[in-house]
Formats: sequence, structure tokens, C-alpha cells
Amino acid sequence: MTIYLDGRPRPWPLRAASPLGVRLATLAIFFAPPLLADGVTAYLPLNLEPEIERQVERVLILADEPILKRPFAVGLVELALPKACEVDEPLCKKVRKYLERYSRDYAVTHASLTGAKTKKASTAIMPNDYGMPASSHWELSAQGYVQPNDYLLVSAGAVAYSGRSVPVGSGLSFGNHYAQIDIGYRDHWFSPATDSSMLIGTEAPTTPSITVSNYEPIGRLGFQYEFFLTRLTQAGNNIRYLGVTSSGKPRLFGMQFSIEPFSGWSLGFNRLLEYGGGSGLPQSSRTLLRNIFKPSGLAQTQGNQQASYVSRFIFPGKVPFAVYGQYAGEDNSNGGSYLLGNAALTAGIDFPKIARYFDLTYELSEWQNIWYVHNIFLDGMSQDGAVLGNWARTSVISAMASEREPRCCASAGFRNSAVTSKNRYAHWSIKNTTAATSALTPEPSLRFRIIATMISLCAIRGPGMA
Repeated sequence: MTIYLDGRPRPWPLRAASPLGVRLATLAIFFAPPLLADGVTAYLPLNLEPEIERQVERVLILADEPILKRPFAVGLVELALPKACEVDEPLCKKVRKYLERYSRDYAVTHASLTGAKTKKASTAIMPNDYGMPASSHWELSAQGYVQPNDYLLVSAGAVAYSGRSVPVGSGLSFGNHYAQIDIGYRDHWFSPATDSSMLIGTEAPTTPSITVSNYEPIGRLGFQYEFFLTRLTQAGNNIRYLGVTSSGKPRLFGMQFSIEPFSGWSLGFNRLLEYGGGSGLPQSSRTLLRNIFKPSGLAQTQGNQQASYVSRFIFPGKVPFAVYGQYAGEDNSNGGSYLLGNAALTAGIDFPKIARYFDLTYELSEWQNIWYVHNIFLDGMSQDGAVLGNWARTSVISAMASEREPRCCASAGFRNSAVTSKNRYAHWSIKNTTAATSALTPEPSLRFRIIATMISLCAIRGPGMA
């Protein structure tokens, strides 16, 4: 397994990085002392295998690991397993068995084929499903990787459905556990919530990006970071600036910082900046740096920005549980550069184990109508017609339908505490989703849809790493 620290110093292959990747990595190296380095890690599929993803979430809570972003790094989950096993050994056996596919130098780690029956034709987009319309009768996804050494990983993957295929999970990764560079179709989810993300998640198709991040916390404060740069694809004349309207592909820069000042409590800050792309808008590196450090002024008149403060706290006990929240804003208020305007709130509570067979998650989100629209970027922060953030905005309510749009959801899952030699277990879930206008008039989020999973596992493993 390439994710364990072994105490041996190893070089970091900067020669493989692009010039932009080196500039982003320099910010990361500033925070990371030149210590003993472990290799790169793969990421677990995001919103493609809900059963195992839910089990991993429970492992992290039981291990007192307050996560604020996704996708989960395999290395992070491996580090959390020993402590979680002290509370729920059967759960750990399931997750450890699943992670075995990442312990080789090559593997097909995921393959799934899903069929669907819809009651009526619909243009709605399925929640957190990479832009897939509800009218699609099938979905295919697969992922795999090749890891020739500890510091280099090549991954390949795809999500396909009627009318579109995207190489989700495909890319090149190199570096170490304190500064890993990912070039390709890597997902980003800037939220402690599991049902939706206000800033960016998997509602829209994944875009190619350059990402620099760490998967193992740094120092006594548990410092973690992530930077990424990508380009959005939007149809039509979608950019209007100084009276000029044109088509274009805006750039999107994202960053996240978080700390864990006390065990089980994390605090973080997220930010997205949309800039350039057409109509004479500046898009140089100097413009980006100015917008990062000066959120007011030209950053608002020549770009679009979103930010959020996030926190997660795990209550200790025989069986821990987590509470979390996010306070987000679209642009900033007139009171100061770091005061968020047009507020959006998300709160949730997660019980990883109730009695013997159940677990429960409940989340609530509310936001003002300025979200996901903009006076310069007419499609807001979107990709191929789907917003980057909360799925309810795409699937439920038109751009200016109401002043506030609350939505909530609850889910419960059944689990078998016994693990057989073939790792068989049962799982089902109950999920209720509600969206309403300010007048509290219910709006149907999606047409009736029945999903039957036909294939849900494929793990072809190669020989172990030397």
C-alpha cells in the first residue's frame, strides 16, 4: 500500500509538473516543511457508489475525523480505520475489504450500469449526478488506475448517459501526501454536507482542472488546503461586460483552507472566483491574484465570486455523532471585503449508528435568489446548463422564482453487523426531499423515477506494490 508513512526521505518529482502546476504547488510548499514524504493517493468515487460512500462517512465520524470536503482520499480513510475499528469492527471490515482494490499497482476499482424508468419525459437534472437528465434511461460509470511508483498515479474513468459522456476520474497525479498535484477530471465538493454543496459539487459535469492539495493534515493544527483552476463551458452569448455581449469560456479558480484546532472540530474557508472568458474581461494571472486578495471593487465589477465558512464538530461518546454547518455568500456585502452578501445557510446532523441496524442524516439548506445568476456571467457559475452548486437550483425552481428557497432531506440506512467470508451485507435507504418557495408551496423536485442497479462491482487487481 502506498499511503503509509515509512520514515524514508524521498524526492518530489517537480520536473513532471506544468508551469501553472508549479506555481500552485509553491503556495502549498510554503506551508509544508521539507519532511519525510509519503506518495500520492487515489480518490474514492464521488456519488457513484452511495452504499460504500456512506460507510466511509461513518468510519470517519467514528474515527473523530471532521471532514469538510470530498472526494475522500484513500490515504485519509486508511489512516482513520484503526480508531474506527475500536467502535465498530464489522463496519471497518467492510470498508477495509473495499479498499483492498487500491492496494495494487493497477486495478479496475469501480464499474456500474444503471437502468431507469421515468413516468414522463422531463428536462430536469438528476441531483448530484454529473448533469444527467431525468429522461436518461441508462447510466454507465467506471474507474481504474495504474500506479508505477509511490509518486506517480495514472487514473482513467468515465460517466456516460444518454447524450453525454465525461471522463470523470481520469487524470495524472504526482507529488506526496503534503502536496499532491492532480491534472485531469478530478471532482471537487466544498461542503461538509452530503446531500448538496452550495459552491461546487457533482450537480454539473466534471471539468478538466489542475489541482494542488494535501490529503494528510499538516502540523498540530491539522492544516489542509486545496487549490484548483478550470474552465467552464457555457453555450450561447453568456458574457456581458461594458455593453458587449459575447460567447466565452470563463475561468474558475477555487481554494479551500481548513484547520482542526481541537480533535473532532474543524473550521474552514472556501472560495470560488469566476473571471475572464470574453467580452474584453481581463483574465491574466495578475487579475486572478488581485481578485483573491481584494474581494471588493474590481473583483465584483469584473468577475463573479462565492465564498463560505464551514465547520464540523464530532460529539465524543461511546458512539460519536457529527453536527456541521456552512454560511455562504455570493459576492461580498458593502460592510467590508470579508463580509459575505446574499447569504446561504446549510446545517446538518449525522448519526453513524442508531441502535444496531440504523444510521441517520438530516440536512437543511436555504438561500437567497441572487445565487446562481449574475449580471456579467449570465449563466452564473454553471457548466453545460447545470449549476455547480446546490442541485435544487437546477432541478426545481427557475432563476428568479422566489426570494428564498428552503430544501431539506433525511436519509436512513440499514446495515448488517455481521460480515461473512464473502463480505455480503444488506443495505437500503429511505430519503425524503422537499423544496418550497417562500410561500411554502411544495414544488416537485423530479419526476417519478425507478432505478435498478444491474452491475455494481468490478475490481480487477494486479500484483502488489513492491
